Amino acid sequence: MFKVKSAVWAKLPRAGLGNKLLVWANAYLFAKKNKLPLYTSNWQSIHIGPFLRGEKNKRLYFNDINNDSLLNSIKCILYQVLFRRNKVNINNWVTNSNQLQRYNSLYTFDKLPDTKLWFNTISSNINEVREGINSILSTKTQDIISRSDTPIIAIHIRMGDFRQVKTDEEYNNSWVVRTPLSYFKQCITTIRELSGKDLIVNIFSDGKSSELKELLDMNNVNLTCSGSDLGDILLMSKSKILLTSQGSSFSYWACALHKGIIIHHPKTNIKIRNGVINKNQFEGYLVNKNGDLNNDHLLINNIQKLEC
Repeated sequence: MFKVKSAVWAKLPRAGLGNKLLVWANAYLFAKKNKLPLYTSNWQSIHIGPFLRGEKNKRLYFNDINNDSLLNSIKCILYQVLFRRNKVNINNWVTNSNQLQRYNSLYTFDKLPDTKLWFNTISSNINEVREGINSILSTKTQDIISRSDTPIIAIHIRMGDFRQVKTDEEYNNSWVVRTPLSYFKQCITTIRELSGKDLIVNIFSDGKSSELKELLDMNNVNLTCSGSDLGDILLMSKSKILLTSQGSSFSYWACALHKGIIIHHPKTNIKIRNGVINKNQFEGYLVNKNGDLNNDHLLINNIQKLEC
């Protein structure tokens, strides 16, 4: 039988960019570790839901990524045909290399990790993942990032298919719901008071300006739309302070790549970022569920010494 070097296939889910990146990153690290070629499909799948719901963001990534070429797609199909009997499903890149077949096998990543483990296998290798993301950026996305100002405070507000709740009690007992705008408003005010400066805030959101009016009416608060979802993640990751939306993998990707101060809603009970960075840069909640300030020394010190 002829021998062909084994390959890795990242078969991305029909999901938003954050979830696609979770599958892709595990496949990328696995391929790099084992020196195998990586082929990716479904970056550019079309989602009907955002059109039916009339969302501002249609989750189309045609111009964000450079590697979903016709040749790449043909190679994916060819490997599936050649190795349909030797297709091995792996969804965690940390696998014993000694057990791998170096030839005539297709190692497939197609499922999301458990929610609580989203970044467990990625965060310790985030620099490699960052290099991988930079290598697949389209020229358009690279241009957007290079000409955009670095945000001081970046806030990601997930709306879209996240439903709105009416009470704090309902929010605390529900998932896939919108983080309340009142929470973000309190965080902006608190950070500005601690820093002693009227810091500029950039909001990144799939919501419309009319839905974000409560925040946009505040001084020096702007709605930012770069024109690239992946560009938005990377711009947020470069900010001095990042505020995330609870339960959003899009938010958490900006967090995983971030090197500054990260503020989560107190309902978020996991750390996303590599623990080494967190020794010097705070990641956690700013105010608790009762609205009281977190007096963590690192948090207060980071904000008060913020250089803008």
